[in-house]
Amino acid sequence: MKTHLTHAAIALALLTTTFTAHTAPPLDDPRTVVTVMQFSARNAAARAPLQERMAAIRDYVRKQPGYIENALMENRNPGNKPEFVGVTRWNSFKDWEALWLKPEFQKLVAAAGEFGEVNPGTFSPVKK
Repeated sequence: MKTHLTHAAIALALLTTTFTAHTAPPLDDPRTVVTVMQFSARNAAARAPLQERMAAIRDYVRKQPGYIENALMENRNPGNKPEFVGVTRWNSFKDWEALWLKPEFQKLVAAAGEFGEVNPGTFSPVKK
C-alpha cells in the first residue's frame, strides 16, 4: 500500500512539474505581445462566411511558433463595430511579424477581407 502511495505521489509530482513548465506567462508579462484582429462583416449575408474564415485564421495561428493562446470573441453590443475580435498572445513581436510574412497567413487574411474589414493591432503590457 505504501508503495502505491509513493508511486502516486511521484506521478502527481511529475504531472505538476510538466504542467507548470507549459503554463502561459502572466497576461502582463512584458516579454509577450498581444495582437487583436478586428473583424466586421460587410453585410448580414457576409457574417457566416466571415466567421468561417476567422476560424480558419484561428486554427492556423494556433500551430505557429511563438503562439501562447488566443480566443475569438463576438461583440455583445448589437450594431457596434467591430463585430468580432481575435485576441492572440505571442512570445515576442518577432513571432507575430514572422506569421505575417507567411503567404498562407496572408491568403487567410485576404479571404476574410472578401467578406468584411480586417484591422490588426499589436499591444504590449503597460510598464509600471
